Parts: sequence; C-alpha cells; structure tokens
Amino acid sequence: MPYVKLRIPMRIVSPNRTEHWTKTAKRRKKQHQVVSYLLRTQQPIPYLPCKVTLTRISPRPYDSDNLQYSFKGIRDSVADWIIPGKKRGLADSDPRIQWEYDQIKGDVGEHAILIVITATDKII
Repeated sequence: MPYVKLRIPMRIVSPNRTEHWTKTAKRRKKQHQVVSYLLRTQQPIPYLPCKVTLTRISPRPYDSDNLQYSFKGIRDSVADWIIPGKKRGLADSDPRIQWEYDQIKGDVGEHAILIVITATDKII
C-alpha cells in the first residue's frame, strides 16, 4: 500500500526544447510550488527507506534520459519534503530513497504526473 499516491495535472517539458533560461526557471519554480504545496497536505511524511515512482502521463512518450531529466525539479521537491532541512536539490541523492520513472500513454491533450511513494525492503 502506498504512503502517497498523488496525481497532478501538469505538463512535463522535454529538455530538448529550446527556450530562454528564464522561461525554464519560471516553469520549474511553478512546478516546485505546486508539488510542494500538494505534498505538504499529505500526512505523515513517509518512513525511510522508500521508493518514489514518478510517472508522466502524456499522448507521446519521451526516451528514457529525457524522461528522467524532465522530472529533475519535481524529484528535488519530493526529496525536500521527505528529508526536510537539507539544502534544496541535495536531498534527492540520499541512498535511502529509490527513484523510478515511468510513462503512461494518455488521451489527446492529457498531461499529468503521478507521484507514488511506497515502502521498500532496501536496508542501508
């Protein structure tokens, strides 16, 4: 049974998209705000070790490296919620969190992400 299962209507943009750095920064900031706010409504914070699965729901798939990179800001937000107090962007390297990525084909025009956090048997 998952600790957290959260579906958020949100478009994840490929890192191959060429755009001004301020536009990318603005989008990542907005993603961080939305994900952080919604995770704070989930209680309690999951026990470690845990497995986090980030799933992209969209009509067309990304290749594996674009998929993982496009989730970087969201991964940082989830890790900051699980392990508070670390400098932003550093908590995701904790070995007690196992990260997995997936994609689901959605309907035309459907864009969302699914965050699932479950317990794991991994012992550190």
